[in-house]
Amino acid sequence: SGGRGGFLLILVTIISIFAYMVIKEHNYKLFIGGILAIAVIWLICGKLISNSVLFGEGFERIFEFLGDEGINWEGTSGRKEIYDLALERISASPVFGYGITGGSYVGVSSCHNFFLEILVEGGVAYLCFWIALFVLFLKKLRKKIATERAYLLFAVIFLGDFINLMFSTIYLRATAMWFAIFYILNEKKVFCIEKEGRNA
Repeated sequence: SGGRGGFLLILVTIISIFAYMVIKEHNYKLFIGGILAIAVIWLICGKLISNSVLFGEGFERIFEFLGDEGINWEGTSGRKEIYDLALERISASPVFGYGITGGSYVGVSSCHNFFLEILVEGGVAYLCFWIALFVLFLKKLRKKIATERAYLLFAVIFLGDFINLMFSTIYLRATAMWFAIFYILNEKKVFCIEKEGRNA
């Protein structure tokens, strides 16, 4: 799952950077140059690692969940059984779930999916809380990026953990995501202190 999450993170980051260059910067030359550079790097890396057993197994793991007819559940490291059990528990207590970390008491210690885990622990009520938190975070982050591009770093930090949570780990341990969310939500106070320090 780490391989899939990492690969997807790289893909999403590249697409996001290119989209930003085109939409915000209108830098089409850099956009085209970036695509060509990535294509060349991909071809070179493909040649270099084609004979590597380690990288070959890694790429096979990344794409083994894709089959000719859609998702190949046999290549998901037992995720289907986990998802089915999580959905069964959610249907039994859909509104408030089983409490934080309560999934471990009903046979679902880790759902390997953020949204399933949220629904198991707190049901629809807890899911609504998280949706509201994400909306607030993303709106504030968007405003900050509009004034200072350096805040794009927080988008990458957030995506790193969030994308991985779609496949693996437990959201309570996603320290990078927690850091990004609460830094952005509380950054105004920190910024004022820094600003006063510069003016002193």
